[in-house]
Amino acid sequence: MNHMARFFLRCLLTGAIVATTPGNPLLAEIVQQIGGLDSVGLDSETDQPSAAAVPILVDAKKAVQNRDLEKARQILEGLPPSDRPHSETLLARLCLDAGMRVQARQVLERFATEPTAQYETHLLFAEIAAQESRWYDAVTHVDAAKLHQPPSSWSDHRLKKAQLTLFALQGIAEEGRKNWALANTAYKSALAIDTKYAPALAGLGRSSYQLGDRPAAHACFASLKALQPELESPELSLAKLARQNGDVAYAEKCFRIACRSKMVRDRCTATLAYVDWLLSTNRHDDAKRALMASDVDPSMQTQWQFASALVARMEGDLPAAKRLLSELHQQDSANFAYGNQLALVLIEDRDEANRARALQIAEANCRNHSQQPEAWSTLGWVQYQLGDLASAEKNLANAMQNGVISRDTAWYMSKVKRKLNQPGIADQLREASANAKGPKFTPKD
Repeated sequence: MNHMARFFLRCLLTGAIVATTPGNPLLAEIVQQIGGLDSVGLDSETDQPSAAAVPILVDAKKAVQNRDLEKARQILEGLPPSDRPHSETLLARLCLDAGMRVQARQVLERFATEPTAQYETHLLFAEIAAQESRWYDAVTHVDAAKLHQPPSSWSDHRLKKAQLTLFALQGIAEEGRKNWALANTAYKSALAIDTKYAPALAGLGRSSYQLGDRPAAHACFASLKALQPELESPELSLAKLARQNGDVAYAEKCFRIACRSKMVRDRCTATLAYVDWLLSTNRHDDAKRALMASDVDPSMQTQWQFASALVARMEGDLPAAKRLLSELHQQDSANFAYGNQLALVLIEDRDEANRARALQIAEANCRNHSQQPEAWSTLGWVQYQLGDLASAEKNLANAMQNGVISRDTAWYMSKVKRKLNQPGIADQLREASANAKGPKFTPKD
């Protein structure tokens, strides 16, 4: 058995076949909605920097981007002595925003030696840990922050923001650890401070659902919707949670209710989410009916067209899929999803010009989105269809490098392996693809 064959067997034994459809936002992404302690503005009763602070922050950001932290530190020392985060906390935040996590940690470690810095540093460390899904570390830092007092110079506004941030981070971390009751308690503590604090309302809704209290969850999401009308409907929030938990019957019920909303935008948002779920379970007929049953909000026309293209591709109507995807790709050629789907459709065309275009698009996607396993998977499949087995095997191997293999990638590689006279690996890959969950766009053998 050669090296490449051993690699694929190892992927089959240790990897996971996963669906490629997007799910709900990760908890680590929800942390971004909380806003850390240093997001409070530099005026005591506002969440925006003061006019005098703006140019200082801009100059400090430029210095950080140039990796001149000492210069940034000196610039930040010139901030007005108002009710604001410590300049070292701001410096750490600027490092994080610039993608300099190592430097941000170094700044915080250095600042943490200051006796008055414990509260701020532990909260920021907790936020970083939550963004990285290190839930135990996040809880540890939140608990450590509780042992220290905030600076005495802080205003009531800043103290309130700090308490809300603390409880929200605790709730997120406990959700990550699936400690639903503790998360629920943390969010209730935040709402005891501010009944309109949106991250806590959303978190209490999620944790209440996980604890089996659907009415309480709905009430939380309804309150959130009342505060922020632009958000999705309570029923859609519940449908997404039910989908995530595999509660098919309740997800179906909530999706259907959400799709009947009186508000056009809410109805369309729900329909698109419902169609995404239907396609993930290969119910393309139901997805098509759902799209036809609702009118389209003009702001969602492109999402609607893309969903229609996916439905067309899944039901084998490649001419319709090509027309819809070509229009979208012409409007936004940099969009990965548009190009990826169009390449997969064009390579099935008999026209050699279209097949050549499929290769061009797939290659461009790999250049521009090299971190996307799906980009390499599509390029490998296109190359297989064009008879370039060596390149196909190599690029499909790139798609499988992280050990998590998509359903389509497994199927594509099974075809390559069979052509390379490796029937054992080919059969295992094909079986893995057939047994996997998620949307199936691959043509029948």
